[in-house]
Amino acid sequence: IESAGKWYIEKAILYKRLFYVFNIISIILPLCIAVVNVVDQNAQLLTVIISSLTSFITALLAFTKWGEKWMLYRNAIESLKSKLTLFGVSNGSQEELQQLACDIEKIMHEEHNKWNYVQNTNSNKKKVKKQGNA
Repeated sequence: IESAGKWYIEKAILYKRLFYVFNIISIILPLCIAVVNVVDQNAQLLTVIISSLTSFITALLAFTKWGEKWMLYRNAIESLKSKLTLFGVSNGSQEELQQLACDIEKIMHEEHNKWNYVQNTNSNKKKVKKQGNA
């Protein structure tokens, strides 16, 4: 149980950091375009490069869905913590331990199903577009 909780926390932290770093970069880059254009009106190449980076990062954020994954893992660990807290205040019988194991397995199964849905949303959109173009 402890290793599962640790895994969910690590994943939540990773995706939160990726989400924030790339979102901040996607905010700063367009601002840089404005500054570059004011400072040097002949900096077309630099403007194109920065614009391309901005587009790439925006697409990367949409494709990887780091924000959604962060929330999935965060919600899963909060649910696990809740179940463990409730178990901690119980008498800890064998029956309650078995129920805890079932509850934890259910939380992990639900999270995995949600993760699959989030992961496959892009694939399904691509299939629909291909079918529409046929």
